[in-house]
Amino acid sequence: MPSKFEFMVRGNKVLVRDDGSGFYFPRIFLKSLGSDKVEIVFDDGPKTIFVKNTIIPREFYHFIAPGNYVMAKVIKEENNKAILCWVPGVVQAIRTNVPACTHTKKFIILYFNGQLGDNSQRELLPISSKRYGYIVSDIRSVLGDKVADVSLRGFPKGNIIQKFPNQLQNPDPNPDSNQDPDPNSSIPTELINFISLKIDNKCDKIFNEFSGFIEHQKKLKNEIDQKFDTLHNYFKEYNDQKLPVIKPYSNTIVIVNESLKNELSDINKGAEVLARWPDDGWYYRSIVREYLGNNQYLVEDSLKDCETFKGEDLISDINEPLKKFEIGDCVVALHPNFEFSYAPGKIIKISIDKNSYDVKFYNSSNGTVKSDAIFKISKFKYETDVEQILHLENNLIGKEVIARNDLRRTYEPGYVICKESSGLKYIIKWKDGSQTTQEFNHIFGKNTRKTPLYRNEYVLAPKGAVYLPGKIIKIRENQFTIRFYESEHENVRRDTCFLLSEDYYEDAKIFCRRKSDSAFEKNTKSKNNYKEKNKRFLMYSAPAVRKPKSYISINNFDSGKSFFKCDMY
Repeated sequence: MPSKFEFMVRGNKVLVRDDGSGFYFPRIFLKSLGSDKVEIVFDDGPKTIFVKNTIIPREFYHFIAPGNYVMAKVIKEENNKAILCWVPGVVQAIRTNVPACTHTKKFIILYFNGQLGDNSQRELLPISSKRYGYIVSDIRSVLGDKVADVSLRGFPKGNIIQKFPNQLQNPDPNPDSNQDPDPNSSIPTELINFISLKIDNKCDKIFNEFSGFIEHQKKLKNEIDQKFDTLHNYFKEYNDQKLPVIKPYSNTIVIVNESLKNELSDINKGAEVLARWPDDGWYYRSIVREYLGNNQYLVEDSLKDCETFKGEDLISDINEPLKKFEIGDCVVALHPNFEFSYAPGKIIKISIDKNSYDVKFYNSSNGTVKSDAIFKISKFKYETDVEQILHLENNLIGKEVIARNDLRRTYEPGYVICKESSGLKYIIKWKDGSQTTQEFNHIFGKNTRKTPLYRNEYVLAPKGAVYLPGKIIKIRENQFTIRFYESEHENVRRDTCFLLSEDYYEDAKIFCRRKSDSAFEKNTKSKNNYKEKNKRFLMYSAPAVRKPKSYISINNFDSGKSFFKCDMY
């Protein structure tokens, strides 16, 4: 329990009980010694006093009415000496034959020994009835039968009320008279009563305003205490909770809150799903590696690249696709023009045996999809996915990029002018002013996803004024040593390189080596024949895999199922 001296400072005045009489005398506060003791300065030096034997004087206006228990400032007459002290008493009435003002209003007080006396408001301190009884019992236990012999009188008035010069005084007919004139003889009684009533009303108004201020302070204190308790509880809960566990996943560090992992997960760890990767908004086969709580999952692609997904961006049970479809249903289906890539669309036709469906994809292209490669989604999800995909596709327009230049057989800096109305082709303007059309999967830029690069990985790196495919053979701080396909070595900055899959590297190497269109077309034909036998191989020509510059090879995961994810940016 906090002490009432908590906000007292050294040098403040207090009333302290005298052990010899039980009366209270003014003393000087020195310091607090805990919740029940204080150190007080007496005439003979500091002493330790119990808090219950002290009273803190109030320095502000307080309301006093008949029946209140008070400590009264009196003069105790003992051995022809006048001793100033404070004693307990009870307010009997208000003296009405003097002008009433804040501190000179007189009260009739019945002191503890049965005597009556007058005290002004500033000579009284309100106390509780319990405190009054305690002090009276204490005095009687000290004085015993001598209580009746104690002589007390009210403290003399400090301020003299001046006469009101509103009325002329009659001259004294006998100037030699030694009789003192009455100081109030010239003040009309009606005027005194009027002034007393007016001042009483003003005092009551001040008291009400002050009481309202005190109530507001109490209310504010309660609000602060409630907020403090709330913050204390939050802090306690924070200290009691388990610390997050940091788990490394390949090139990604994930913080897992173990308390949230106890929530029920809709998708099991290790399940194969279709994940809508944020690079391009399309769906690719992935594996759930961890449930992070709050409906969030850590998902891994074929090259151990990890990303955090919300549950609504994952399609589970992909090995048991839904067979009940209707025309007009919104779906995510395997795109016929982009291998291993799933895009949103709508069903426009259903075969009789319901083993295949004609789908109109979001980019207005149509294709026939088998029943094991189509999954139903809500209309809202369809509209949201399409909006994000179109935003990503249009985000290239007006940007400086590094793209494949079919005329010069290199990758060069260029500027994307616009997108063609159909398909995923863009018109690029080169530095010499010429323009060509290039497919989306051969364009790199600021939006291309940056992933950590390691030794022996394949990249597209700058060599002079152009970009060529190469392999990282050495890493030193922020620089790579690249061995280009022509066996030349060069040091380049880390942030100028773009990661390539091995298949795309081989394709880009062949592209840059060809000196004639005929030779290039011949190679293209042979590679297309190879593609029919092995769909993991990537070709740059249409119909090409959607993301040739990223992870195209299919790897086997712990589940034993084959899948891959193509990365755009």
